[in-house]
Amino acid sequence: MKIIITKLFLVLNLFSLLFSQSTAQENPLNILLITADDLSWNTVGAYAGTVDDITPNIDQLAAEGLRFNNAHVTIAVCQPSRGVLATGLYPYQSGIEGFYHTNKDIPSIVTLLNDAGYYTAVLAKEVHSSPKENTPWNYKKDFETEEMGMGRNAVKYAQEAKTVIQNAKKNGQPFYLMANSMDPHRPFANSAQQQQVWPDITVPDPSREYKPKEVVVPGFLPDLTDVRQEITEYHNSVKRLDDTVGAILDVIKSEGVDDNTIVMFLSDNGMALPYAKTNAYLNSTKTPWIVRWPNVITAGKVDDTHLISSIDFLPTILDATGITKPKKLSGRSFLPVLNGQPQQNRDLVFTTFHVTSANNKYPIRAVQDKQYGYIFNGWSDGKTEFKNEAQEGLTWAAMVEAAKTDPQIAQRVEFYSHRVPEEFYDFKNDPDALNNLINDLAYENQIAEKRRALLEWMEKQDDPLLSTYIEQAKNKWVSIFNGKNLDDWTIKFSGQNINVNFRDTFRVEDNMMRVVYDNYTTFDDAYAHIFYKEDLSHYRLKFDYRFTGEQTAESEEWNNRNSGVMYHSQDPDTMYFDQDFPASLEAQTLGGLGNGPGPRQGERQTGNICTPGTDFHIDGVLMSEHCYNSTSKTYHGDQWVNLEIEVLGDESIKHFINGELVYEFQKPQIIPGEEDSTDYTKEKSALKNGFIALQAESHPIDFKNILLKKLN
Repeated sequence: MKIIITKLFLVLNLFSLLFSQSTAQENPLNILLITADDLSWNTVGAYAGTVDDITPNIDQLAAEGLRFNNAHVTIAVCQPSRGVLATGLYPYQSGIEGFYHTNKDIPSIVTLLNDAGYYTAVLAKEVHSSPKENTPWNYKKDFETEEMGMGRNAVKYAQEAKTVIQNAKKNGQPFYLMANSMDPHRPFANSAQQQQVWPDITVPDPSREYKPKEVVVPGFLPDLTDVRQEITEYHNSVKRLDDTVGAILDVIKSEGVDDNTIVMFLSDNGMALPYAKTNAYLNSTKTPWIVRWPNVITAGKVDDTHLISSIDFLPTILDATGITKPKKLSGRSFLPVLNGQPQQNRDLVFTTFHVTSANNKYPIRAVQDKQYGYIFNGWSDGKTEFKNEAQEGLTWAAMVEAAKTDPQIAQRVEFYSHRVPEEFYDFKNDPDALNNLINDLAYENQIAEKRRALLEWMEKQDDPLLSTYIEQAKNKWVSIFNGKNLDDWTIKFSGQNINVNFRDTFRVEDNMMRVVYDNYTTFDDAYAHIFYKEDLSHYRLKFDYRFTGEQTAESEEWNNRNSGVMYHSQDPDTMYFDQDFPASLEAQTLGGLGNGPGPRQGERQTGNICTPGTDFHIDGVLMSEHCYNSTSKTYHGDQWVNLEIEVLGDESIKHFINGELVYEFQKPQIIPGEEDSTDYTKEKSALKNGFIALQAESHPIDFKNILLKKLN
């Protein structure tokens, strides 16, 4: 009976799958992408907007679908931002770094959907939304026409959307409609600038206009009279944007295609004011991102977990429609998230900036998680002045004028104009980026982790700014353990082949690298080391460690609460099969054993020096014993202890415990032919470089905050 039921279940599943595929082929998915122009994420009511009744239509869309609370655009400026959406590539990969088209032979969402039988259409900002100058849209209407009301007429958008849908129906095609509102881009609704730019053109008013007392000035701007006036005009334009969104969604419903249309709404970047657009702050790249997909997404869902980026838009759309993705895409589909499934490795987003509309180059790279953001200003040299379109209008002029008498505003004006090479913010507690923490030692570990993450991303994405960033990273702490996996590390156990994690000894848990022996009955001399990937010579290394639990049975007494870090070590690939310790120097870590009776009680220093296959000198005197104790204190129990070493080739080596110098020596050398060394040379030779490796010597130990600073 069980077999019959199982077979019946499989048949029903197969029938369901075939039925779904048949239905999808008969009724393929339509795609509606609505974009705002220069809309900050937290202006929208659904995203805690502070102005009354500002975006009821966008809020309703959110109530009917999924609202992402941690979504970003990849670059915070118009044409490059839309280029990312179209290509799934970073701007320097697609060639759309600024306000120009690409000459590269790359596919785009338009060509891919055209080939799949879609009717593709764009309303407004066609030039900025087309990767190539001759991008083959089936239908297009740009904003500088009466048909589109300068990209600000809700009635015109509704008429054009209806035309697109009816054209697709006549052709028997599904549609991809990119409807780009020009709001709330300057000139703002009923502003003096609008009258100056379009003196003879009638632009529709929003359905409601606000007064200065009804708006809230963002925290990254000073609350000055002209600033408040411009923020008011901005909100009037946001209201008109919402009118347009509502008009388009009404057409989707009236045309009877809403049940089979995935709708996405987002902005291309933050508001066009200082510290937002054309930068890499939270208020530059964070975007309202809403997805409505009837029968797939449950209404009213909110995602606080996953970080998504506009680089992910194209692969997601291709997955949702079943279209084969190009081989070279830098984005990653978040279709599993839309289907209600968790997706791993969505805890970081990487953003860029390249060039302004005036063709001024300001290379910027940044990485953010849900709390912290790190920004590298590749252009900042103390002399170059930052100039962008966000300085047009009332706000910047008001700030410059106020700076003459207000020191705090003067500081903000100066910082915006010149920046510093590195910025780091706690965006959870400082979303307006008012306090640069880059030199705050309390955030040293978090800063080092973000430096590492950005470096790895730049290497992976072949970023042309990489060499500049590496130069900047010299003499800076960088995390070399990502807290997620052991990808940059090589394991070598005595008696095991390389990269065999024997009995799952090395583990990554709770952002720690752990040495765990719960799969052991006895130790059996399973000495092991885990090596970082780089050969190093001049650097500082530090990490926190703690001993936990009990020593593994049948281990040597001297290994109780004993571990360390090997440095100037031989390459793990050169170790012989049964080699217990690599030829190296060891900064030994020892834990106190308590003060009661029994062997090895009392004081027990840590940060000692041991010499497997090596020796060294102190002030010209040869030190040839295997180990020498440091001057450190004893640390009992399972407390965290910080070990740091400073290595300057073979000239000088220092050990520090909790910031205090506890041992110092010079001129280490390799001794060929010893048990712990291979025959590097026939004579003793200076030991100037090598690998670093953390130890596993029978007692459980945790490592965290593993930081490296390369020295010139």
